[in-house]
Amino acid sequence: MRANDVRTLFNHKAACWQSKYGQTGSLNSRLERFTARLSELCPPPARVLDFGCGTGEMATAIERTGYRAVACDIAERMIEVARAAHAESGVEWFCVSPDWRVLPFADGSFDAVIASSVFEYLDDVQHAATELSRLLRPEGILLLSVPNPFNNVRRIEGLLHSMVLNQRLPPLLCRVQRIDSYATYLQLSRNRFGGEWWQSVLSSARFLALNESDFSEESWRRQAKEPLILLAMKRAAAS
Repeated sequence: MRANDVRTLFNHKAACWQSKYGQTGSLNSRLERFTARLSELCPPPARVLDFGCGTGEMATAIERTGYRAVACDIAERMIEVARAAHAESGVEWFCVSPDWRVLPFADGSFDAVIASSVFEYLDDVQHAATELSRLLRPEGILLLSVPNPFNNVRRIEGLLHSMVLNQRLPPLLCRVQRIDSYATYLQLSRNRFGGEWWQSVLSSARFLALNESDFSEESWRRQAKEPLILLAMKRAAAS
């Protein structure tokens, strides 16, 4: 099952993951974009779920600004590091099974869900979207980031992805640890689609676009310098 492989990959990364969120870290911009957009759409003291929280930098950042933060991940080492590193925070931490079907939270118990680079790894995007919809109150906010296929790095990854899946990488390269790790990442990060696909799948889980143009190819091409697209949707109001 791919989810177990994702769990293993991120358990291996747990020890060094925090460093990516430092001021010069490669993931610091994600933190800034998510927190800024969340504050615009769903101000504190809203209750927010960080779905796929890693070592908890996003969850603790929003908790410090007044949100009631809950965080979950399938990689137990990530949760262990998060709990130890952020012991003084008020974040509630949950480790869930890689083969989860129902998340351990009540219907309509969150005002917002954030998912930073999580959806690209999911085995069943439709099921996950439906479950997150269940957890949100009517008109609750979903913020997620997905790979931008128009970014130059993503284009190259697309070519490499085909080589990895068809086992066409030179065997010598596969013996280099960093390249082997990158190849594993490419095998697992499979959900790389355009805006129309994402809007269709999320809409079927009762999510509505806050701005239809955010899902257009033109918009994604304008953001070609960004490797990730940040999408904002809301859960449809109860009928």
